[in-house]
Amino acid sequence: MESSGKSSKKRKRKRTLVQTEYIKPQSGFGCPFVGYFSSGYDPLKKGDASSSLEVGVYQNTRKFKTKQMELVARPKEANVDFVGTNYSGENSLWQPCNYLMGVFDKETSTLKLVPISGGRIFRMEARVQGMEYMSAVAEEENAEELTAENRQRQYQLLTATFGTHKSRLEAKRRDKSRLKEEALGDQSGIGKLFEEAAKNTTVLTSKEALARANANIVRNIPPYDASATKPEKVYLLENIILKEEWDQQPNIGELIAAGTNARAAAEFQRSDYPLFVRSRIDKLGSESGKGRDRLAHILSYITHLLNFKAMPLHAIKRLLKARTTLEHDTDDKETARLMESSKIPGVTLAKFLKLFTDSKESTRSREKTDLLISYILVLTLMADGFETHPSDIAADLKMIVPDVKSHYQELGCKARGTQNNLKISLPIPLTFPTMNEAVQRRR
Repeated sequence: MESSGKSSKKRKRKRTLVQTEYIKPQSGFGCPFVGYFSSGYDPLKKGDASSSLEVGVYQNTRKFKTKQMELVARPKEANVDFVGTNYSGENSLWQPCNYLMGVFDKETSTLKLVPISGGRIFRMEARVQGMEYMSAVAEEENAEELTAENRQRQYQLLTATFGTHKSRLEAKRRDKSRLKEEALGDQSGIGKLFEEAAKNTTVLTSKEALARANANIVRNIPPYDASATKPEKVYLLENIILKEEWDQQPNIGELIAAGTNARAAAEFQRSDYPLFVRSRIDKLGSESGKGRDRLAHILSYITHLLNFKAMPLHAIKRLLKARTTLEHDTDDKETARLMESSKIPGVTLAKFLKLFTDSKESTRSREKTDLLISYILVLTLMADGFETHPSDIAADLKMIVPDVKSHYQELGCKARGTQNNLKISLPIPLTFPTMNEAVQRRR
């Protein structure tokens, strides 16, 4: 069957050989710029745009704002200007795209390609001449410069809003140390300020300043008697192990049995007791009566202090929440569970939490840790008759011997001998280390 429709004629197109020319961007030149009219205005409606439209580009000359540009198109027969900016409106956002603009010359059959960045395409918006546009320019020109005081105020506001805790504390410290002009007043007020400062300032010699500083030092050590005439009277055991704790030490019998029985002593050496306690357990066999009981309590208390020092932070936080129960209700199931997990009696554990932790921060600071170490070292002096070797306790504290030696010296002890054969003793009268004036190097 033949088709009755007529075949459509295809329009013949003339092929033209086109030479492409790519124009590379040159540094130092701002052109080209592309502006589009969102209002529907057509600059070519009346013919050539160059005869009916005046175009100008303006650049901000202020510091840090030289990249701000304005493209202004002014029709000759209109009372409005079309203004486009690269710093407001949609151009204030990030423009990641780049474009190519093609210009075809029919006479030479040349297609010129010009690259255009996204920041050089302007949205032309109409503004009334002499009103909106001119007032905006005047406002921009007369804008107040950001002074150092305003910049400092903005920085303080930013730090107070988004800064870390450390940066906020540093900002407060700097603000307090800064002397403000309004606090000084006039010149007479400044003179009075310096006169009062001169009257209230006492000039001290270096020896007097050192003596005053040493007198005001607060020792982070157990209670002591600086006027004691015997070493055993300097640090009293009843000030460290309180009366209510004395009868609440459950491992006293185990320690005495290990010190008086050879078979129990062999099993004790394989236990998880500290090295210092295992090395001194044979001393219990040579003691008797109150002396043996006293030494057993000292070794037991050293064990509890070392166990508390080795506690992780999450366990301390949990114990701080249950501290009231530990102090008043020793028969509670939760109390029994906490005592069993920590291996420390409830009364003693409550005392440790009060002495060696910061309840507000639920942690153990450096000062509290040093105080805990001081209690341990004082008890080691008592256990060894106030003359001890620091190697065993250094291993239990997981510290090196020189650091343990410095802690002993803070207690008023003296050290003699080499590191391998170091002996620590407590001399009488008690003397603590003091701040000394730095000795100048001789030239």
